[in-house]
Amino acid sequence: MNHPTQHDSLDESATQDREVLPGATRQEIAEIDMTDLFDYNTPEEVPAWKWVEDHASYAHVRNGQDGIWEFVLNLGMPLEDIPASLLAPITRAREQGCAYLLIHQGT
Repeated sequence: MNHPTQHDSLDESATQDREVLPGATRQEIAEIDMTDLFDYNTPEEVPAWKWVEDHASYAHVRNGQDGIWEFVLNLGMPLEDIPASLLAPITRAREQGCAYLLIHQGT
């Protein structure tokens, strides 16, 4: 997740080692934009979204007109029955030493 924030503008290098989630720096958080994996109109149309929602440590959903839909998976937790469409990105994030995986729809 390399999106600049207000806090990053002064000294990017000083913030690289700061935890942004418990036990994780920015470099230890990967992300998936589900619109890169699936073509859909609403998240409810995609069974993988239900799996993500059921296994997420954090959810930011169903708010406002745009229907924000984003979740954080704690990759240190056992994740069972991972959908085939998400297996490769989850495995890659774990192999890269990421602690969390932000899953969103680009909004």
